[in-house]
Amino acid sequence: MHIEQEDLRSLLGDQLSPDKARAVMEHVLQCRECAIKLADLVASKGSPPHPERRSLVRSAASIPVKIHVLGLSEARMEGQIIESSEGGLKVRLPQPVFTGTLLQLRTDRNIYMGEVRHGRAVGSQFEAGLKIYAVTSLLKSD
Repeated sequence: MHIEQEDLRSLLGDQLSPDKARAVMEHVLQCRECAIKLADLVASKGSPPHPERRSLVRSAASIPVKIHVLGLSEARMEGQIIESSEGGLKVRLPQPVFTGTLLQLRTDRNIYMGEVRHGRAVGSQFEAGLKIYAVTSLLKSD
């Protein structure tokens, strides 16, 4: 069973219930075809011509994260969230990723779905700025 295109669009628009968003994200992790469909949807939205346009307050962070590159490559890696703001994250990665790449990030508390908007090499590592499309809590609410 595959995820419907409308549900993928709703995920990107943050219009799914938390349970439905969690189910969609879990499925996308396991299904290459749906991961490609989701990456294509993100790519079709286009990227801004200037990567740094955030005007929101940024907070320093140091949160370990497991990263799944969605789409054709299916790469997995570990990294670290080093900054957060409303709607965005900056992550430190062991290898570069292309602008426009869709990433799923998993911490102990949340799953994030976001698009790489810009990046740069920093020593032997890579820092990427992500626009976050969806956040799903892994913590069960009472």
